[in-house]
Amino acid sequence: MEYSINSNRLIIWRLAGMLVFCWFFFTACEPHYKYPVEPYLEFVSLEHIASVQNIEELRLLLKFTDGDGDIGETPRPSDTAENLKIMLFLKENEQWHCVDTFGSFGAWVTPLLSSGEESISGTIEVPLNVRYIRELYFPTDTIRFECWLIDRQNHHSNHVFTDEYVIVKY
Repeated sequence: MEYSINSNRLIIWRLAGMLVFCWFFFTACEPHYKYPVEPYLEFVSLEHIASVQNIEELRLLLKFTDGDGDIGETPRPSDTAENLKIMLFLKENEQWHCVDTFGSFGAWVTPLLSSGEESISGTIEVPLNVRYIRELYFPTDTIRFECWLIDRQNHHSNHVFTDEYVIVKY
């Protein structure tokens, strides 16, 4: 059986086309990430968003992952504990002290998936009103927060700390 130069080129072009197709097929698919079932938090930022009539408000941004997708819970009237825990820390004499705020900085993260069977990731944004901190804890003006998340299976995430923040003096 004789092959001509044109048939060899045709075979080479077909092989090259199949290689290119295979490359696109295997690299175009978005990878499915599998995270651990315990939630994981990462601090992104703590930003000042408003100061109106001595009401200072901050925005806390956190990234999260969860392997079984059971982040969030719908609060019930009998519930008193939020599923995103946020603790306030004050800086005094270069030492951080935790302050019991009676849950005033906790937050509810509502369900993100109903089935709770998929790995998920995303960002949580929490507004924080820090109006009374300056008044209650004067002369302390430097704060930070500790945050952690609890999913529907009662898995606790890692604890993260925000950057320190100096409350504006009026």
